[in-house]
Amino acid sequence: MIKGNLEDLLQRDWIPQYRKERDAILDDLMELNMNAYVMEQIVGYPLELLWTLKYSFFDIVHTSLLESSVSIAFRIGLDNRKSNSSERLNLYSFGVGIVANLKSESDKGRLKKELEKRKKTVEKDLQIIREVRHNFVGHRSREKSTGRHGEEFLLKKEVYRSLKMVCDHLNCLFDLLYIERGSTAKAVYPYKYFQHGAWQPPTNPDSGTDLDDLFYLIVKNSHLLNMPEREPGFWPTYRENLSESEMKTVNCYRAKLDLPPV
Repeated sequence: MIKGNLEDLLQRDWIPQYRKERDAILDDLMELNMNAYVMEQIVGYPLELLWTLKYSFFDIVHTSLLESSVSIAFRIGLDNRKSNSSERLNLYSFGVGIVANLKSESDKGRLKKELEKRKKTVEKDLQIIREVRHNFVGHRSREKSTGRHGEEFLLKKEVYRSLKMVCDHLNCLFDLLYIERGSTAKAVYPYKYFQHGAWQPPTNPDSGTDLDDLFYLIVKNSHLLNMPEREPGFWPTYRENLSESEMKTVNCYRAKLDLPPV
């Protein structure tokens, strides 16, 4: 990869434009990564079990984040429409601008080759995201996005998995185009959720993130987790309807509250 001082790598009169486009794309990538992280926590947390009737709030949050993420991913990485293409800023057009303004011809050749290679990788994995964007988010398809079928499609796990994969590709592509010396690893992630080169998973109320605090409050106030103490007469009947896996989850989170297993 090409890394160094901008003054040594780029034509001097294009450096302000490089910084302006870099910062705009970085803002989008930070939002995309933040969305992906919050969705990952919502999907991975047993909210339906622990929060029962109040779970619909997180359905709304998850769907909104998913739609926002699809729009961002398409805007900065997958939007290859030809109309007004010269005015459209995305990772690929940003890369083309860098190639055109590099001082070294050998750097131009290396970056152009790698840019085209990574562009193909992103486009190969974007099919589901493109379909969601064209049929559910950016537009509504009469055939695909009406009624219950549309709602179910938008919440399918493969949409989220595809989004995560495209997100990783876009982060790597931005890292390629971040030609200033230094790592971009922390730059594309909100700092509060990023420590020592990896996401900090929410684990307890003392870890310092707002997500930790939110999920801890859900656990602390969970009707199910507190049922054995609050409704001891009803608990044995309710417990009979819980699977072995659900009981393991109950006892795992009761332990976080210093409550005994049941």
